[in-house]
Amino acid sequence: MSTRQDTRQVLFVVHTVASANRLLDLVPIFDSDLRVELLFTCPDASAIPTGVDHCFAQLGILPIPWPQALERKFDLAITANHRGDLRKLSAPLMIVSHGVGYTKNSARKTENGKRKTENGKRKTETRSTV
Repeated sequence: MSTRQDTRQVLFVVHTVASANRLLDLVPIFDSDLRVELLFTCPDASAIPTGVDHCFAQLGILPIPWPQALERKFDLAITANHRGDLRKLSAPLMIVSHGVGYTKNSARKTENGKRKTENGKRKTETRSTV
């Protein structure tokens, strides 16, 4: 906990190891601002929490227990998932993309293997020189 009076607290809500990897990409954004304190938690409603504690331990992160995170007020909460009781957090919530596949349109029709390749059959223009 910071002793500075003007410190802002940003809570990273980590549901899975995959979301931890995505959220850790955002940590350097705050590195140069000593007024920002970064905190981490893993919600009780996480579908795949296996490995999140190990990830935190490897990085030297002491997470806030989810019930305690629900009792505190934060200046911002960032997550890469929509699940759980996120609406119960006392903070503006920013949900970032979970990765490339996360934002794909699931209704998109895929036609793997049906695309015709035309390699080597490109029509070339020939010029006659007279």
